[in-house]
Amino acid sequence: MLFGFILILVLISFLYKTSIKYKYKVDKILLKTYLIKDVIEYATLTRVLNTLSSLIKSGIPLVDALKITEGIVENEIIKEKLREIIKGVNQGRSFAEMVSETNFVNYVALRMISAGEQSGELDNMLESAAKYYADKFQDIVDNMQALIEPIMLAVIGAMVLFLALGIFLPMWDLASAAKKGM
Repeated sequence: MLFGFILILVLISFLYKTSIKYKYKVDKILLKTYLIKDVIEYATLTRVLNTLSSLIKSGIPLVDALKITEGIVENEIIKEKLREIIKGVNQGRSFAEMVSETNFVNYVALRMISAGEQSGELDNMLESAAKYYADKFQDIVDNMQALIEPIMLAVIGAMVLFLALGIFLPMWDLASAAKKGM
C-alpha cells in the first residue's frame, strides 16, 4: 500500500509539472477547497501586487510590469486572469476596469487600485492592497489551528471508530460462534 501511495504521489506530481490541462484542473480544485483556497489566493495576490508595485515604482510601463508579474504566478487560474487583464489593458481599457471585470481582487483592494489609478499613485495603492492581502494571509495562518480543528476531530473520530470495530467485531463473531456451538 505504501508503494502504491508513493507511486500515486509521484504520478500526480509528474502530471502537474508536465500537463497544462491537468495543472489547470488541479489548480481549479485547489481554489475551491476549504482553507487551501484562501492561503493560495492571499499569498499569490500579495506577491503579485507587491511585484507590480515595485515594477511600476521603478518606471516600467504597466503592461510590461503585468507581463513580468505573470511569470511569477504558479496558479493557472490566477495566471489566466492576469492574461485577460493584460489583453484588456493592451486594448486601451483601464487597469481597474479589467481587475474588476476578471474578479482578480475583492472590493476593498479594487477600490484602492481604482483610487490609485485615478490619482496617479497606482504604485502606492498597489503596495497598500498587497499589505491588505498580507494581513489577511497572516490572519489565516494565525487562526489555522481553529480552522483545522473540525477536520481533525472528524479524522480522530473515524480512527477511533475503526479501532473499536477492529476490537469488538472479532469478539461479537466469537460470541455468535459460541451460541451456535451450544
